[in-house]
Amino acid sequence: MKKNIIIIILLLCLIGTSGYIVYDNYLYADKKEDNEKNIDNNNQKDTKKNLNVNSIYIKELIDRYNYYFINDFDLEKTLYGKTNTTPDNFQEDFIKQTAVYASNEKYGYTTELLHEQIRKLYGPNITIKDSSFVMNCGTYEYDGINNMYTRKESEGCGGSSMSYLNRKIVEARKEDSKLLIDVAVARVDNENNVVLNTTGEAIDGITAETFNIDKDYDKINRYRYTFTYDEENYNYYLESITKI
Repeated sequence: MKKNIIIIILLLCLIGTSGYIVYDNYLYADKKEDNEKNIDNNNQKDTKKNLNVNSIYIKELIDRYNYYFINDFDLEKTLYGKTNTTPDNFQEDFIKQTAVYASNEKYGYTTELLHEQIRKLYGPNITIKDSSFVMNCGTYEYDGINNMYTRKESEGCGGSSMSYLNRKIVEARKEDSKLLIDVAVARVDNENNVVLNTTGEAIDGITAETFNIDKDYDKINRYRYTFTYDEENYNYYLESITKI
């Protein structure tokens, strides 16, 4: 009789333990599913994020492509001359010039270093032919034997301009693997006391004397720089510049 009672008690314990294990596993699986859903939801929320337009990094990203010499008319045409511009539209000399402009070294480059700088600015799909190019008051002469670019200064250069590009970063945000940075752009012509949009037309109600881009940026053209993340090099490079 006692043996039967003991057996019954053991069976009840076994059933209770089995039930708890099943319930615990079910509860764990349910919690895991909920946690995964929460993680997915959090990731979705993090795909879009507004950024500080005054941050040093945002300003440096835009400044990488601001190379010009004496006047910035060619720069305006290169960056804002079309409704949609991609690095494929840039001249090779401009690509090389911006690579030098954005780097610390100014007087000599190996071809490998210059190509690394170009990838930093324009990504893995932009290729150039190695050849000499003019920059500022001089030339970077290409030496194909030693795979080097060497700076050679020129004699005399100069000039001035009464107009200049005035720009302001007005919005920046991250979306997935891209950075979107909106820039207001206008040309201030002091000689004629007018402010011009990127198509060369004077903007009504604004003069060069009264123009304040911090207050008037909503009256001028705006362009969106789109940068794509290079996972291999942990870097954002320019994908396009689009009028918006």
